[in-house]
Amino acid sequence: MSFRYVFEKYLKDPDKYPDVVLFSDRNAIIIRDQYPKSIFHFLVIPRSKKHTLLKPQMAFQDADFRHLMEGYVEKAKDMLVEEFNERYEVRDSTDSIENHIKVCCHSVPSLRNLHIHVMTTDLYSTCLKHKKHYNSFGSSFAINWDEMPLSKSDPRYDDEGYCKGLLKQDMVFEGVNYGGHFVELKKAIGRRFQRTYRERVGSVTGKDVKGKEV
Repeated sequence: MSFRYVFEKYLKDPDKYPDVVLFSDRNAIIIRDQYPKSIFHFLVIPRSKKHTLLKPQMAFQDADFRHLMEGYVEKAKDMLVEEFNERYEVRDSTDSIENHIKVCCHSVPSLRNLHIHVMTTDLYSTCLKHKKHYNSFGSSFAINWDEMPLSKSDPRYDDEGYCKGLLKQDMVFEGVNYGGHFVELKKAIGRRFQRTYRERVGSVTGKDVKGKEV
């Protein structure tokens, strides 16, 4: 089976992958992204055969379906918050991790089965390896959940060429244009992470604060 259909195995037999699948019922599964682009990166994958092979711009024109998936997005966010709070904390006591969660869909998904990204906004991961990775979440290539259903007048609705062009634009982070200087961008991402979050004392993590497996 093509890698583009890698989610099929989790949909078919979720109990076989307990380290990946966090939740499963008749409507959807929630999994850990196996190539996370942030410290916490989950995916909500609907089971609906009617919608699974549609692009998100089309799938979420269905208001009832979007409403159904909203509940699973909220569940994934709750799970993310719980895991985050076990391992990290936000340095600013007036802030909370709920303010640092991104929910989105790619305008041109690389994998076939419909899925929704639920992730922390840090983009602090060794899996973030190049400009395309960054722009896939750091630009409007990523359609925010709150934008769904996307207006049909939005060029991201059905102009694939326009969407792919967004991946090639300069990398902009916290108002600074890094152009194509990925190494410098990664340093800036690391600095933001360190000033925004800290690891809880005594927490048992599967990763160090650099996002590397230990």
